This record gives sequence, C-alpha cells and structure tokens, in this order.
Amino acid sequence: MDNSYNNEIRRRIKSLRDSMDTALADRLSGIITKKALMLDIIKNNSDFMIYRSFRNEVRTDGIIKALLGMGKRVAFPITVGDDMIAAIPEGNSFRTDRFGIAIPEKYTVMDEPDVIFVPLIACDVKKNRIGFGKGYFDRYLRGRSAFKIGLCYDMQVVEHIEKMPWDVPLDIILSEKRVIE
Repeated sequence: MDNSYNNEIRRRIKSLRDSMDTALADRLSGIITKKALMLDIIKNNSDFMIYRSFRNEVRTDGIIKALLGMGKRVAFPITVGDDMIAAIPEGNSFRTDRFGIAIPEKYTVMDEPDVIFVPLIACDVKKNRIGFGKGYFDRYLRGRSAFKIGLCYDMQVVEHIEKMPWDVPLDIILSEKRVIE
C-alpha cells in the first residue's frame, strides 16, 4: 500500500516541530502536562508506559516525575529487534539507544501497562497517528487493552491521516489547545 500521503505529512510536520523555539516547546509542554495529569485515567491506574521525549517532542519529564511522585509504576518503551517491551528501570542508570533515546540500562518487563503514552509526529481528529514509520508502537499496541494517550502540539493535528491496516488509533489526544476524545 502506497504511504506517500502520510510520508509527506510526516516530513512536513517533523520539520515544523523540529524548528520550534525551545522556550515555546517548553511552555506548550507545560500546558499539555497539566492537562494530562488532570485525567481520571491517570489517577485511577497504577501501571504506565511513557516514552522519554527527544528532540522537540512534547516534554514528558514532568509527567514522568509526577507519576513517580504518585507512587505509580513507570516503564519506558525499549526496542528489541523488531519488537518493543515496557521496561521498568532498576536504578537510575540510562543509556542512549540506536535512535538517540535514553533507555534504562537494567530493567524488568511490565507485561500489561494500564496506560500507554504513545509518541507521534502527526495525528488527526479521528485519533489516527503517524509515528516515525518503523511500526514498533503499532505492533506493541495490537491486541492490548491499555488506554492510549497521544501528546502533541496543536500544529501536529492535521485534517486527515490515511489509516493503514496495521495502525492502532489512540483513545485520547492532548494538545495545548484541545482534548480530542
């Protein structure tokens, strides 16, 4: 299936996001973090998988710190071959993976997170997303009942994304301007 439409969106939005001013990204991330932490799904669950933001993604450090402060179990996505696992850090030692993302050096695996924060480059109001194009998250999410949250700047929300057969839609998307449920 030709994915050139989504690839063009990926290229355009990634370029826009990467060129954002750092101070603006920090400010908007703070607004999005507050929205995320007000969700009942956060208060009412205990096991979370959340990505560590990198480049100009919505900053997740504040959410991670708050979850840990609430006594929640927090895991990070790690790729293993073509698959992904939810890794709960053992200790505070992290290393950089092949994508440039900080991941735990030592970890135990969380089998079934209650809530998963899913990274995205672009999304639409139907809660479809475009990631980096490797399919790790879609393969991981397939068949899981976890609640899926997407975090983005509002400029990452586009009118339409071509949904591929393997795509797994999100349950909610939070931007600095809106909540898409």
